[in-house]
Amino acid sequence: MGMQQILLIVLSVIIVGAAVAVGITMFSTQAINSNRSAVLSDMNTFAASALAYFKTPTNLAGAGSDFSWTVNDIAEYIGVGHTGTDAYLETGNAYYTVATCATPGVVFRSSSKEAGVNSGGAAGVEDGVDGPSLAIDCLTGAISVETDGTAASL
Repeated sequence: MGMQQILLIVLSVIIVGAAVAVGITMFSTQAINSNRSAVLSDMNTFAASALAYFKTPTNLAGAGSDFSWTVNDIAEYIGVGHTGTDAYLETGNAYYTVATCATPGVVFRSSSKEAGVNSGGAAGVEDGVDGPSLAIDCLTGAISVETDGTAASL
């Protein structure tokens, strides 16, 4: 082979390698963004369920607008992968905890199963504290969200 042909092959390999690296980075970024959106969507669903539980009369297995409910009551009402006394909720996207369950509402915290979504960067474990969080005020229906790993406040 001539020198020009070798140079073209080397240049082609470098260009293809750079394109593959950019493609992997773009895919990874999209996976992180997609998981973050899915986690927030799950928590919105949990918040709506918590609000429904709060407003449902006690004779229909709700809280009857009384704040005497517990983390386990909410986890049972929501009905997703509750692990018993630890009050962890689990979906395919993340682990969740009910961080606060008192007047005037509920705070959900998460730990994503996708590396890069949580504030520490690693994939989550069942502690549900380093990913996005969501708080719902059951009296007003107001929702606040934090995505930096801190707990949302009521």
